[in-house]
Amino acid sequence: MTGREVIKSTPGLTQSLQAAPQDGPLTPENIIRIAARHLPENTIICDESLSAHWPYPNLAHDGRFHDYLWQAAGPESSMLSISLGVAIASPGRKVLCLAAGGSAMDNLLALRIIARGNLDITMVMYSHAAEAVRQRWHWQTIAAEIGLEASCVATLEDFNQHFSKAIGRKGAFLVEAVL
Repeated sequence: MTGREVIKSTPGLTQSLQAAPQDGPLTPENIIRIAARHLPENTIICDESLSAHWPYPNLAHDGRFHDYLWQAAGPESSMLSISLGVAIASPGRKVLCLAAGGSAMDNLLALRIIARGNLDITMVMYSHAAEAVRQRWHWQTIAAEIGLEASCVATLEDFNQHFSKAIGRKGAFLVEAVL
């Protein structure tokens, strides 16, 4: 992988998307399956999810045509800024930002600009609550403080419900996924 890939639909699309789970544990793998099911055509995905990235290439290749930008190298926390730039440079295309909650704290200004501009970006913030070493940031609260609509989910059923609404509408929305 080079850091940018154009992913095209494949014949297995319908079968693969129907296999996306409706319930079960909230894991990076299941999140990607749900996201692939709901992606609008021509979405631009900006993936900084770091520890949650591993399942993406194997699970989303059957999704609708989209561009995929991933964090190949460089500083953590840049995907919020990249998503901001992509949304400005590509009006009319939905942007999906998959971000690691801890590293995204380094770039709150980009989050504030996304909120103020109501850019067409759906953000999934991975929050690793089970890891005692890391600080858990409460992204729904942070988003509310800057005027950004957000939800916090801890089950796959809730993620499916909130993500499908967020990705299917115009404007900025953050879904905090507590893993």
